[in-house]
Amino acid sequence: MIILEKPYVSEFLKSEILQHGWPVLDNAMARQVFGPDARVLQTETAFAARYARGGRLYSNSENAIGWVDAHLPQTPLPGMIALCKDKVLFREALRSVYPEFRFRAASLSELGSIDPSTLPMPCIIKPAVGFFSMGVHRIDSPEEWPAVVAGLEAELAAVEGIYPDAVMDGSRFIIEACIEGEEYAVDAYYDEQGTPVIVNILHHVFASGKDVSDRIYTTSADIMTVWFGPFMEFLTRMGEQTGLRNFPVHLELRVAASGPYAGQPVPIEVNPMRFAGWCTTDVAYHAWGISPYACFLENVRPDWPRLLRERAGRMWSIAIAELPADVRADAVSGVDCEGLAALFGKVCEVRCIDWKQYPVMAILFPETETAQAGELDRFLRADLHPYARMA
Repeated sequence: MIILEKPYVSEFLKSEILQHGWPVLDNAMARQVFGPDARVLQTETAFAARYARGGRLYSNSENAIGWVDAHLPQTPLPGMIALCKDKVLFREALRSVYPEFRFRAASLSELGSIDPSTLPMPCIIKPAVGFFSMGVHRIDSPEEWPAVVAGLEAELAAVEGIYPDAVMDGSRFIIEACIEGEEYAVDAYYDEQGTPVIVNILHHVFASGKDVSDRIYTTSADIMTVWFGPFMEFLTRMGEQTGLRNFPVHLELRVAASGPYAGQPVPIEVNPMRFAGWCTTDVAYHAWGISPYACFLENVRPDWPRLLRERAGRMWSIAIAELPADVRADAVSGVDCEGLAALFGKVCEVRCIDWKQYPVMAILFPETETAQAGELDRFLRADLHPYARMA
């Protein structure tokens, strides 16, 4: 079962729905994608009744959370979503696993009265309910705190209304110790027994310690081979603490470089009811030839030993070209998607995004020979201003 919502439905997801005949909730986004008379569409009543009888539900977007809360309150689903979506609740759920990890919650109005000398430094501040690195800042010293707090209100006002409050709520924050180390994202699901199944692992690369952007995520046989076992172990422990069942997640974590959890994966956040956002989980199809949607909805476990043998020596990435922060969307007349694609030797797919509605110009899926990995670093550090054509 599928709920389609903004911001984006990929052609791959659409084709998978039609091929498998998965039921889709009849809403405005589904009608936009399939037309009003598509056979896969089901009314709210029929869709809710079907899920209540047992099954699995996937959504491409957390914008669907409001509908789930309103129409499936008698099921375990809203509780599982809330536990994952609220970063404070999630930290509380895993406190016994990471007893020395420091964090605290605060409302936007309380931030100015916090004594920054009482905070763990370096630390990260971010919305307790957030999305896409909006409102996320790293603070390395108490002296930086006032400027960050002063800028948050204006920053969040600029993105107000883009996403529902259930997806992005700038009224409440979590402040937590910064986890130094390499960052990874894992697309996985829990089956009916609560056993985790990994459908992809991505290395989230940053340009610097202050960088909190989502510009590059990369997967490869090397990455999968090294981290599959440790991340499976963590997902198992997380499942034991949270009781997740028949549930897809997009997990973000860091492998701690030092401190009490050195060498261990420490979660940053877990995004509920979906894999990587904006249908970027489709990179698993380009990389491994698998459908993450079918893995979850049809209870498929990828044959990782075979796939990793067949796909060695290459890397596949999600490359996100965000609209530069100092460029007004209404001042842009177009985006040079071809120029962005030319930054890579081979691109499996290019998605030009409506920059007037979302602060993203394009999402690309490059395939890179391991020996040519430098092209990914060049994109990570590239000035993207030339690719926004000014009106």
